Formats: sequence, structure tokens, C-alpha cells
Amino acid sequence: MAGGISWNHAGFRARRPFCAEARRNVGSESSPNRSSSCLSPSMTGELLVLSTLVSCRDSDAVPGLTGEILAIYVDPNRWHAGIGQGLLGAALSGLKLAGFNEATLWVLDSNSRARVFYERAGFSCDGATKSEMVGDNAQIQELRYRRPL
Repeated sequence: MAGGISWNHAGFRARRPFCAEARRNVGSESSPNRSSSCLSPSMTGELLVLSTLVSCRDSDAVPGLTGEILAIYVDPNRWHAGIGQGLLGAALSGLKLAGFNEATLWVLDSNSRARVFYERAGFSCDGATKSEMVGDNAQIQELRYRRPL
């Protein structure tokens, strides 16, 4: 294991020990930005899942108390197998172990599947929005979700 990345070459299993070292790295003094990633490639090298945790970057966040789930990704071929729930659970545990007492994340306003997923996990939209330009002309709208840990 190097750089906060955990590889599971036998395939992903939605269990907390999968990201144990990465969770420890989120709260370590040697990790000033308090970020961590967990990856699980398949035997063929395909990326199946990814999560990234950071100290919340938002200007209204209470430093040291609010963690942010920067990214969660599960290959669409793996949806509806409980993997996303396991990955989210590991991310929330990692934030809590790092000393945060709440979690935030940003989701595209048009991504109803993700919004329902996070709402089922106890997140709620807190009213904050942001808009970003991607590519040459595309503008995306994001909503912030939050939940206590």
C-alpha cells in the first residue's frame, strides 16, 4: 500500500477492512490535506470502485469538523449489488475516524439516481449550490448534501 491507495486484486468486497489503512491516512498528521482514496481494480485492470475523502473545502465549513466525500464511483455494471453502500459506509467511517463530525458531498442536480442514493443514506440537500464550466461550453449545476456522522 502506497500513497493512501488500497488495491484488492481479488475483486471488491464491500467490507470496511478494505479501506482500513486509507481511513487511518485521512486523519494522520503526515497527511496535511487529509485526503485518501480506495481503489479496487478487477483482475483485468478495470476500475470498479473509487472513493476520495478530504477535509471540506467549502468556505462555510468548520475547519476540522466537516469532512467531504470528494468522489465515489462504482462501475455501472456493479450497481445494485450493495457495493456503493459498502463504499459509502467505509467513507463515512473513515471521516468519523479522522475526527470529523459531519460529512458533505456535491452531486449534479440532474443526477437523480445519485441524489436518491445519498438521501437513502441519511444525506439531505442543505440548499448550497454551485455552478461550474466544463469543457468549452458546458455548465453544470451541483447541490451540496450533508449528514452528521
